[in-house]
Amino acid sequence: MRKEYDIIIAGAGIGGLALAYFLSKDGYKVLCVEKRPGAGGLARCFRAGKSHLEIYYHHIFRTDEYLYGLLSELGLEGQVEEKAASTGLYDGERLVPFSKPLNLMLLPHIGLRQKLNFGLKLLNLSVSRAGGELHDVTAVKWLRDSFGEEVSRFLWEPLLRSKFGEDYSDISAAWIFERIKKRFGSRKKDKSREVLAYIKGGTQVLIDKLMDEVRGKGGEFIFGSGIESFIMKNGACMGITAGGDEFHSSKTISTVAVPEFTDILNRSRTPHSGWKDDIEDYIKRCSRIKYKSVISLVLETRKELSGYYWVNIIDETVPFPVLVNQTFLVPPVEYGGNYITYVAQYVDTDSGLLDSSPEHVMEKMRPFLEKIVPDIKEKEIVRYHVFCDRYATPVYSTGFNDIVPDLKTPVKGLFMANNTQVYPESRNLDMTVRIARKVHNLITG
Repeated sequence: MRKEYDIIIAGAGIGGLALAYFLSKDGYKVLCVEKRPGAGGLARCFRAGKSHLEIYYHHIFRTDEYLYGLLSELGLEGQVEEKAASTGLYDGERLVPFSKPLNLMLLPHIGLRQKLNFGLKLLNLSVSRAGGELHDVTAVKWLRDSFGEEVSRFLWEPLLRSKFGEDYSDISAAWIFERIKKRFGSRKKDKSREVLAYIKGGTQVLIDKLMDEVRGKGGEFIFGSGIESFIMKNGACMGITAGGDEFHSSKTISTVAVPEFTDILNRSRTPHSGWKDDIEDYIKRCSRIKYKSVISLVLETRKELSGYYWVNIIDETVPFPVLVNQTFLVPPVEYGGNYITYVAQYVDTDSGLLDSSPEHVMEKMRPFLEKIVPDIKEKEIVRYHVFCDRYATPVYSTGFNDIVPDLKTPVKGLFMANNTQVYPESRNLDMTVRIARKVHNLITG
């Protein structure tokens, strides 16, 4: 391998790959370094039947303009299929449909006035731009003020609690505003059903295409060896060390999670690094960003577990917020005839469950699965897979807008781009591509 590059990128998730593609297309010699044995990051895949399957569920919204733009640029727009999705709701006793406005009217837990207010509020959200005013307002307060206490306590707050645990009460209203607006904006014109899309063959198709494009333009990859340190001299980053070797560049871009980035930065302090107070202040600011970990249980079953694509679980005794039926979007024949269901649980970054065996995770999840799907044994679990990531999602708390890191760091030639910077939007493939575009524009002017 060469030792000199124009740009080095830490991380080969979708953000790192998209960035490597944009820059190599402009003639930059790029090196992408990934600690895992393969590319994809939070969108990485494994083989299932004739297709690839993401370790965490991924779908595309109609409003994902940056992702659709990249797919079109790569000639992959023909690989995208859209389908009207269906949503269910499990309230602790039963599983009911929740795809259409009429479904809400049939729920016994909420009064008629609040049901009508709920529908009107969703319609107003589709054209509202008020999210930017909500950074210092808690999601709980805004939801109660907007939808009423009954709806908020019954529907929204259990979902927030499942995702963010004890931090749920401090989540920013700006974040939940944008999340609800995006989902509602992906519905049909009559707002009756949500329309989602999926890449035929899985996100692996996009990953492979990006890697082929980068390699075709002279870019290179290192897998299975993370960055040990940045090479710093007089306050500037001159490259990296990885696998015991040095690789030099005038610009280095980190796309890894903030705690991983600051760990590398701390390891880079030397007598000649030019370490200054502004770097120390930057690391302290970054340390205020809290993360949640995710554990994904992917089930392969002989029969479908639910007739819905997405089931929101508002039973607070159940530790996971959703069941996602992948084979609602993609026929089972693509996965060897089996039905695929995702169960994702969010935990603190120090949770012992992250280091547990797949058998232990399944043992913990099984009683709750049996509660929601009582006949799960008859549906026959063929096999299951367990994946986890310690830094899956930032905790988008109130005031998060004030601590979002800039793309430029205090170290000359060192940049950071990751899912903290999509705020107040929710992290997804589209926003990841948008951040990659922003960094590309910053580098190239």
